[in-house]
Amino acid sequence: MEGFKGIVFLALALALVLLGCGSWETVPTVALSELPAWVGKRVVIEGCLRFSCPQVPGAMYPRDCLVFLQESESTVHLEFPQGREDLRRTLDGYYEASFTGCVLVRVEGRVMELSCDVPGCVPWVFLEVARILEVREVRSLRPEAAHPRNFSPGR
Repeated sequence: MEGFKGIVFLALALALVLLGCGSWETVPTVALSELPAWVGKRVVIEGCLRFSCPQVPGAMYPRDCLVFLQESESTVHLEFPQGREDLRRTLDGYYEASFTGCVLVRVEGRVMELSCDVPGCVPWVFLEVARILEVREVRSLRPEAAHPRNFSPGR
């Protein structure tokens, strides 16, 4: 009887996998420069953490800053869904470190696009972060190059 139960369990597990009920979906890793081709899809991206901060009286840092990942000349804005403020707080913890070097971040999320109706306007592509996969400090940039005043997103 024990052998029969094992065979039934194995058959059920195999049926679940064949029917697609198992969650073994692989999420592709995509270069930041390729993101516009992935709008609406789930991807993994990697880049140096950057903050673009407003230079206005009363601004709170890093709370009022926009968060980006940068890879070579490409950047992408990171958005955090409501209820997932913990993701943003995790990256905010690297605010100071991002001034002196590359804080390498790997995240998974959905590529989104915000279109506009103004002539000549380029749609805004960003990543809605679902989870942070890895954060690693890599001190390889000149400190003056990493300062948020020297970072201009969208290049």
